[in-house]
Amino acid sequence: MEELKKLKKKTQKISAVLDFYDDLGRRKIHDKKELNDKKLKMEFAKKQIMKLCMESKQIIKEAEQEDKF
Repeated sequence: MEELKKLKKKTQKISAVLDFYDDLGRRKIHDKKELNDKKLKMEFAKKQIMKLCMESKQIIKEAEQEDKF
């Protein structure tokens, strides 16, 4: 049961970061500085998504080893 709570929390975080990433992609760029700023933020968001997915994968793996799923 604890694993499900952890996964739900991770999924909510992933969803929030994906929304942020999507919002960045929709913004109009007016100059090169904005473009560079947007690239940095999107790269950070992408890394956060990967990190959260890997953490979720680890939670599932641990739960499977303990036969909780």
